[in-house]
Amino acid sequence: PFWLNARTRIIANRKPLIVYSALQLLGLPLVTLAAVLACAEQLKPDLTEEEGYWIQYGGMYALLGAIFFIISLLLGFLFATGCFDYLFRKAKVDMTFALPINTSQRFFSDFLTGAALYLVPFLLACGLCYGIFETGCLVQDGMREFFRSELFTYNVELIAAKCILMVALGMLCLYACTVFAMTCCGTPAESLSSVIGVLFLVPITIVIFGTVYLQNNM
Repeated sequence: PFWLNARTRIIANRKPLIVYSALQLLGLPLVTLAAVLACAEQLKPDLTEEEGYWIQYGGMYALLGAIFFIISLLLGFLFATGCFDYLFRKAKVDMTFALPINTSQRFFSDFLTGAALYLVPFLLACGLCYGIFETGCLVQDGMREFFRSELFTYNVELIAAKCILMVALGMLCLYACTVFAMTCCGTPAESLSSVIGVLFLVPITIVIFGTVYLQNNM
């Protein structure tokens, strides 16, 4: 029953999952690709900055990727509302509670399914970013040293791992707060107002504490 309920939630949320996955794959990977290509052009001795396309316009692509990524982060509420939509739909209440599964199993199945739908595309996008970076380092000699010497004073991979962990924990916190707001509110209007508050307050809190954490550990 646990896995059957999870499978049902995945099928019900397949459309927002496709949109969310597309935004994730167009987010951080685009930022990484723009940075790698701009770096590759800077390492070419016979190419000036005026001739380098990615040196001139790479920042625009990186900004576009960052916008896609931020929008995708805010879409976490779709999986929370999609996995717990029966709380405010009387037509689904009888069907949902008629399943041979107890309340605890139902809640954790819905919660973990939504969290997986939210986190897995992000982790896949991070894996794609790592693949782009490693490919760039293999194709262009000196790229890894360039990032370490010119952009960072510490290990690039270590900084990336810390950032991924921080963002993943922030996403999980945002999702959990959204689920908490939905389950504690009695009406859709109260739930919507609480979710909007969570979408604004949680990211701001994560950015503040994340910045302090990175400054203290770099």
